[in-house]
This record gives sequence, C-alpha cells and structure tokens, in this order.
Amino acid sequence: MMKLYNTLTGKKEVLNPIIPGKLGIYVCGLTVYDEAHIGHLRCMLVFDLLVRFLRHTGYAVNYVRNITDVDDKIIRRANEEGITPQALTTRVIAGIQEQEKALGLVTPDHEPKASEYMQEMIDMIQALERQGIAYVSKAGDVCFAVEKFPEYGALSGQSVQQLLSGHRVDAEEKNAAADFVLWKMAKPGEPSWPSPWGDGRPGWHIECSAMSTKILGDTFDLHGGGIDLKFPHHENEIAQSVCATKGTFARHWMHVGHLHVDSEKMSKSLGNFVTIQQALNQYHPDVLKLFLLKTHYSQPLNYLESGMLEAQKVLLSFYLALAKSKDTSDFAEDAADWVMFTEALKDDLAVSKALALMHAVSGRLVEGSAQPGDRSLLIAMGGVFCILMQEPMTYLQGSANVSEVNNLLAQRTAARKQKDYAAADSIRDTLAERGIDIEDRVDGVFWYDAMAGILTE
Repeated sequence: MMKLYNTLTGKKEVLNPIIPGKLGIYVCGLTVYDEAHIGHLRCMLVFDLLVRFLRHTGYAVNYVRNITDVDDKIIRRANEEGITPQALTTRVIAGIQEQEKALGLVTPDHEPKASEYMQEMIDMIQALERQGIAYVSKAGDVCFAVEKFPEYGALSGQSVQQLLSGHRVDAEEKNAAADFVLWKMAKPGEPSWPSPWGDGRPGWHIECSAMSTKILGDTFDLHGGGIDLKFPHHENEIAQSVCATKGTFARHWMHVGHLHVDSEKMSKSLGNFVTIQQALNQYHPDVLKLFLLKTHYSQPLNYLESGMLEAQKVLLSFYLALAKSKDTSDFAEDAADWVMFTEALKDDLAVSKALALMHAVSGRLVEGSAQPGDRSLLIAMGGVFCILMQEPMTYLQGSANVSEVNNLLAQRTAARKQKDYAAADSIRDTLAERGIDIEDRVDGVFWYDAMAGILTE
C-alpha cells in the first residue's frame, strides 16, 4: 500500500484509489510567461517519480498537469516584447517540452491549457452564481464570497473569520477582502473572451478547478503542486470546486517544498533563479535529477554547487559499478534489497532509504561481493528515479574527447612496451590533469572521466 502525507489531514495516509487499481492525479503546472527554473523542475521531478513508481507497482495512472497560458504576467511580458500572448506562450511551451524530453520525464496523459477550457470555467462560475456564492462586484468582476463556504481554510489552516475581519475593503470592489476573483472584466489591449458578464478572462484559481474536474471528475484521488500554492490557490480551488460540483474534489493533497538559494526561496521575483536550460548546459540530466530528488519532497532543499558535485560523485560511483560488473543475470522480484527499496518508496517516497539501498548494491558490485542479479537490480532501482538509463561507458566517457584520449593511451602503451616508463608516466600525468582516470587491467586499459556529468566548469 502506498502511503503519502496528506496536507489536508496533516498526517500520512494510505492512498486509496476511488476505482481500485486506478488513480487520477492532477498537478498544477507552469504559468508559461518565461523559462522554467530548477525550482519548478524539482516539483516536476517529484511527481514524475510518483507516477513512474505507481505505474511500476501496477496502478493505471491518469496523470494530468495543466498549463496556465492566460495570466497577467503573460500579458505584461508579451507587451514588453511586442508580441502576442499566444506567440509568447507557444515559444515558452516548446522550450519546456524540449527540456522535459532531454530529462526523460513522463509525458502527462493530459496537459490542458487554460485557453482551451473557457466554457467549462464559465459554466462553473454560473453554477456558483446560481447558488448565491458568486457575485458581481461594483468594479464588474465576478467574485467568490468566502464567507459562504464555512470549510474555507481547512487545507492551509487559515481562519475564515480572521480573513474576513480587520481588513478595509474598497466599496467599489469586493464585498470582503478575502473574496477572490473568478472572472475579470476586460481591459483595453488585453486578450478577452465573451461571457454572460461581459468580455473578460478567468481568474487564476478557476482554471484548475474547471480543468481537473472536467478530466478527472468532481471527486478524484490526488492533487499536487508546490507548497507555495497551498494558499491561496489550492484553498480557493477547493472552495469553488466543492460548491460548484457538490463533489469532494481532491481526496489527497501533496505539496513539494521550496528550492532555496542562500536560504531564500528560488523565484523570478527575487532574481535568484537558475533556469532548467542553464542547469542542463552545465550538468548531465542524471546529476540534476539525483540532486533534486535526494532530499524528501516535503522538505526545503538548498541549491549549492557543492551539492551538485556530491550528486555527480554518487552517479559516477553507480556508473563505475555497472561498468566494472560482467553479471548479465536478472534480479529476482523477491530479492530482499528490491523489496526494501519498493517499501521505502511506498512510505511517502522515502528517497533517502531507497538511495541507501542503491549504495549498498553498488558497493557489492565494486567490492566483488555481488549476488547474481545485482547489476540488473541497480539498473532497475535507477530506472524508478529515471537515472542510470545510459550505457555506462557512454556516460563515463561522454564528457571527454574520446579519440584524443585513446590516441594518448595508445602512445602510452607503446612507450611501456619500449620500457620508456618516463614517457608513459608523463602521458598518465597529462591525462590526470584533464580529469581522466586510468586503470591497467589484464584485458586492457580502462579509463573514465572523473568529472563525467559536469559539462562545463
């Protein structure tokens, strides 16, 4: 049984699917106004791991991750660049999809765009209006009356009364400061869509409610996203969805911790972010994935160069273990290490325990104490994390100039045959300066790039 911490209840719970053997998962995706950064990537990787593992354990997962392509930030950025919002979002989406392909991420079964679900949003707002929960403000926007939903605040621990009291409200706008916008009236020069309330566009929160319930139903298994979305975005999603559909909405809520830089949240507003593409230009995808997944998903993670180097060394050890093993046998599904590995991940994705088991198997391969099937076992473990997917020598020699190294090694072999050990040692030193480690074996010279996985310095 898979257990995950449920933000809604504040405790770890068994993930019980509504339909046995099937799981509907909705994850809040990106607002595509700019390149995605590695803080976004951490969230993407966590749910990639979850979906990959759930499918491995036999679940049929319907994985939905939306794209917000209607937003104030998109409009502002498009105006700054002198292009249409659609041209901007098309370019950004294409770039992100290329990065996901390079990283080998699971492709969502559905990747709905907000711009494609306008009627569903309008229908949901009308349902709220008929119940007297949505109202048109004096400014013309359609708003959700938070006081009409007594359960508001259950996810984030916010008190409705605290939210409603002590706030000055502009008489020309909302009835209460805690109320949120469902439909914004159009402004000159902005994209808009026709609606019963006039031309406008949806508020941010209604997008996810309309898309998730349309694809997964009024009640579905799991909703996830970054911890920064818990309030107000996810809180607002619950309120409007439950009121509009009378369903439960998401039964289980999962949130991923922040990625920090110098103890501050990585964000575009602070200007302290590293884009996914910048990271891919510097590190092999496996290094990025291992670094971003090694800390439990619910905890904050500090982005440090030393942490990336540590991940690189761990991967190097895994790939070296695979390269040096000649075992071709398959591991048994009831192998103790495999059972413990899967049990660790079933326990709220306890990656530290799972990685410790990978270290143990890798160590046996290196030490010569491996059991039959250990090599395939390490590969299978890596596959769950979407790492160790390359041929070991391709990874280990991939950053080097292979032909140049082989040429120098040939010169070294010739020098040794001629007993010119000074020349041979000089060549070894030259290779070492370039980060190339060599081992003389009975069957020839084995070499690898000690900095494999780091593409630039």
